[in-house]
Amino acid sequence: MPDDIARWLTEHARPLDTLTPGAPSDDLKPLGMTLRGARIVGLGESTHGTAEFFRLKHRIVEFLVREEGFTTLAMEASESAARAVDAYVRHGVGDPARLVARLGFWTWRTQEMVDLVAWLRAHNQDLPEERRVRFVGVDPQRGADSVEAVTAFLRAFAPEREQDARALEVLVHARPGSRPDPEQALRHHAEEVARHLADHDDANDDLVEHARILVRVADLVTRSLDQSAGEDSAFAARDRAMADAVARLVDDDPPARIMVWAHNGHLAKGTYGDRVPRSAAGCVSVTATATPPWPCSSARAPSSPAGATTSRPLPHGTASAPGPSRRTSPTP
Repeated sequence: MPDDIARWLTEHARPLDTLTPGAPSDDLKPLGMTLRGARIVGLGESTHGTAEFFRLKHRIVEFLVREEGFTTLAMEASESAARAVDAYVRHGVGDPARLVARLGFWTWRTQEMVDLVAWLRAHNQDLPEERRVRFVGVDPQRGADSVEAVTAFLRAFAPEREQDARALEVLVHARPGSRPDPEQALRHHAEEVARHLADHDDANDDLVEHARILVRVADLVTRSLDQSAGEDSAFAARDRAMADAVARLVDDDPPARIMVWAHNGHLAKGTYGDRVPRSAAGCVSVTATATPPWPCSSARAPSSPAGATTSRPLPHGTASAPGPSRRTSPTP
C-alpha cells in the first residue's frame, strides 16, 4: 500500500465495534456525518459471498434507514425477480427464503440476505405505505418472472400474438451474450411487445414495466461477450443499464435516498470505459466531463479480512429461478 494512503487511513480510520446487525450504532455516527446530504450511497464489496461483508452491510443499511432516512435498497440483482421481493418487503406477500433464492445469483442465495430482507419487512410492517423502504433490482439479467407475466397476458388478452409470446420465452434461460446478434432482432421484438402493452387498455403499470425489463434483458442477451467490443460489449451494456436503473429511481422519486448494493467493480468509474457510468448512477454521467446533478458518496466495506467466512447458502430445495445456479456471465 502506498505510504500516503497508509498515512491517510491511520489518521482517519474509525474502528467498528461489531459486524452484528441490530447492535447499537454509535460507531457508525461518523459515517452518517460523511454521507449527510448524499442522495445515493454505494455499498461495495471486493468479493461476493463473504459473510462479514454481508453482515456489515446489513448493519449499515439498518443505520442508513433508521438514522439517515434512506428509502430504497437497490441491489445488483435481477430486476425481474426483485419485484416479488419488494412485494414481500412492503406488503408481506410470499416467503422470503424462496423469493431471495429466485434473485438469480448464487451471491444472494444466502441466509445473510434472507436476514436482511426479513429485517426490511419487520421495519416496514407498521409504517404507512409512503414511508416503507423499497427493494429494487437493477440488473437486467434473469427475466423469468417478466417472461411469465408478459406471455400470460398476451395469451389471455391478445391471442393473435402467440408468436410473440413464444419468441420471448427464450429469455427465461438466456444469459448475457448467449445469442449475439449485431442486428439485435430479439431486442427489437421485445420493444414492439412493450409498445403494444403500453397502449393496451387492460395492461397495468406493473405489466408494462415487466415488458420494459424484457427489452433490457434482450439487449444484453444479443450483445457480444468479446471485451474488444468496448462500450458495445455485454459487460459495458450491463453496467450502463444498472446505472440507468438507479437514475430512474432518483428521477421518479425526487425525495428518495438510494443505497446501491453491488460489487466494487460496478461502483468504480471506468471499469468498462470512461463513457460507461458506475452503477451508483448520477455520480458520473455518460460523458465523463459532465457535472453530477445530485450529491453522491460511496461507503465501501473493507477488503476481505484474514479468516473471512463464506456466507451461509440457503438449504437445498429452496426454489430458485429456472436455469443453472452457477455464476452467470457477465459475472455479477
